[in-house]
Amino acid sequence: MAMKPPIFVIPNFLSDDECEFIKSAAEEVGFHPSATLKTQKTNDEGVSEARSETFVEFDADGDGSISPPETLIFLQAMYNLSLSEDQLQTVQDHLEIDLDRDGELHEMEFALIPDLADEIKRVGEGLKMDPVPIPLAKELKKGRTRRSENVQLRYNEYDPEMKIRNRVAALTGIHPDILHSNEDLSVIHYTSNGHYHAHYDTQSLSFNGNSSVCVHTRYLYPNQSDGTPPPLRICRFMTLVYYLNEPEKGGGQTAFPVADNDTWSYEGIDYELEANNRDIRDLANHCMDSNLVIEAKKGTAIMWYNHYIENGWMGDMNMFSLHGGCDVTKGDKWIANQWIHLDHNFDMQKAFIADWIEHGRPEYRKSILDAWEYRSTEQPQETNDDTPAQGQRESHEEL
Repeated sequence: MAMKPPIFVIPNFLSDDECEFIKSAAEEVGFHPSATLKTQKTNDEGVSEARSETFVEFDADGDGSISPPETLIFLQAMYNLSLSEDQLQTVQDHLEIDLDRDGELHEMEFALIPDLADEIKRVGEGLKMDPVPIPLAKELKKGRTRRSENVQLRYNEYDPEMKIRNRVAALTGIHPDILHSNEDLSVIHYTSNGHYHAHYDTQSLSFNGNSSVCVHTRYLYPNQSDGTPPPLRICRFMTLVYYLNEPEKGGGQTAFPVADNDTWSYEGIDYELEANNRDIRDLANHCMDSNLVIEAKKGTAIMWYNHYIENGWMGDMNMFSLHGGCDVTKGDKWIANQWIHLDHNFDMQKAFIADWIEHGRPEYRKSILDAWEYRSTEQPQETNDDTPAQGQRESHEEL
């Protein structure tokens, strides 16, 4: 379908029964509001442009999370910006910075959101103006980046006989050990007007600075010279999207706004917005303006590369992989994302696989975005037998 990035469409990759089985498994586990993965610009040397404000500076009481009062105090002290709690909530909702919706910011959320203080300041100052500046008003009109709900399924919950994983191995040529040690399947449900504006599934090698390491292999890396853990980034080499149904009245396409463009730059996207009032990332309003639009067909899989291949292994991020989900016109849309993560450091990826084979998957890796995953805080009712309480999962893993 495209060469920049390489994109492939595979009809009938899943059977109707497999699609329905995955949907049923997702409903049984239960959905939560979807989070988003933030991107970050770099300068000419590839160094992160994120501000130097640290998590510790926000976290006044040192309890490991940033509460709304702490954010308000920081904004007042740093920028002389006074916001009400309602205004701060509007800012957080618009920027989608509270990824797990618990009312506070945690270190993982803070680390993966670039220019956090600047963005809060920008939107906060705009909200205090009368009228609200036109660019910000357009952002607010555009709406949330993502309108959907999702849940992660472990392999033994959606592919107990390993048929799908073996099919993916045959399709991609990637070793089964890499697939079996990868992220959980992310099942996403969109209702009418549901969408996901254009975004990336991965982050560049320079995200969070040149010393950053992959989230999935982070426990294998030593601390930095000052004793702190290295900064993190998401390392998703490939993406596979499975359509589990077809929206009732169309819509719900997967769009690649800049696929096969001659060139790509943040400046070009910004120029298009300023010159022609057209934000190609806004798939609620500009879906069909994308270079490539793929219709949602039940059982079809889409596969693409988020990174280049360099010297036979994963290279840097392919910026042409910008993509998203267009508005569902009527009815609903079900998809499942399967991400294949790799560490660009071949030796560290081998060490990760060896550790996984010997010890099983690390406990913290319920999903690669474990810190973003939302779960009910209600305690399950006690049971008098060995059967898990309703809503709980078996603690064992099928490797």
